[in-house]
Order: sequence, then C-alpha cells, then structure tokens
Amino acid sequence: MSAQSTMNPFSLAVFGAAVLDVQEADSSVAARNVAPLLGNSNSENAVYSLFGANPYSVSETFRVQGLAAEDSELSKLEMTFNRLSEAWKQQTSGYTSVASMVMHPAYLEIISYGEQMIPYILKDLQQKPSHWFIALKTLNKNHSPVNPEDAGNIKKMTAAWIAWGKANGKLS
Repeated sequence: MSAQSTMNPFSLAVFGAAVLDVQEADSSVAARNVAPLLGNSNSENAVYSLFGANPYSVSETFRVQGLAAEDSELSKLEMTFNRLSEAWKQQTSGYTSVASMVMHPAYLEIISYGEQMIPYILKDLQQKPSHWFIALKTLNKNHSPVNPEDAGNIKKMTAAWIAWGKANGKLS
C-alpha cells in the first residue's frame, strides 16, 4: 500500500523539511498544491490519492498550510488556540455580560495553557478587539498595562495591550 493511499486528510504529512497540514478551506487549491508533491500532475487524482475518495465527493473545503517541521509543536498550540477562540466567540456572541463570557469553558481552557497563549491572544486582539483583557491580565501575573481611567474603553485597552506586547517581545 502506498503512502498516498494511507494519508488521512486531518493528519500531518511530512514531505522533506516541510509539514503540510491539510485542513478545511478550498479543495482545488489543496489539490493543486499537493499534486506536485505526490508526483501527480492531475489535481483531481491528487485529491483522490490523498483522501481515498472521488474529488467531487470530498468536502469542498480543504486548506494546505506549509509549516516548518520544527515549528509543528508551536503550530499545534496555535491551532488549539484558534479552535478554542472560535468556539468561545461563536458560543458567546449573544452574551451581554462580560463575566459570563470570561467564564466560558473555552476561554478558561485558553487560560489554562498559561503564558504561551499570550502571543496568540494579542494577535487575535490586534486583528479584532474582543474581551481578552481578563485572560491577558491573568496570564501576565495580574499585571495590566491599561491605565485605570481607560478601563472599559475597548479601543484604549486594546492599544495598551498591543503596545505592551510589542514592547515585551510577545507581538511583532
């Protein structure tokens, strides 16, 4: 049995020094990117080889993301953050109480990973401000760079944390 036919679409496959992480996004892009690695010029056959299914019956969404092999552990943590963050945002989108939002199991699980989550939280905060401030303060040993008079002002709180992250090497 060839390596091609045993690949699982949600597992990591090593090709040389690169790790390809196949996740949800566009299957045609995944096929075009993976086909040459499999020595296969036909994208449809590449999808069939990878996933053991007719390319038209495979979910229309697959993404191939190149990761350096030595960064795979870090990437697992980032994927964990992304999964938990999305769950938290989706499941608390209708909440009006910040206290309820920060007691959500996904939010608490992110905090449970410790300081290593700070860069991911800051990156997420930089992209779209959200209620990450309690998590950041908790992970930063109860220190907040937010001026007391800015408490409650999400724009100013976000700016303070982003500046802190850049100044402390947590955000580039």
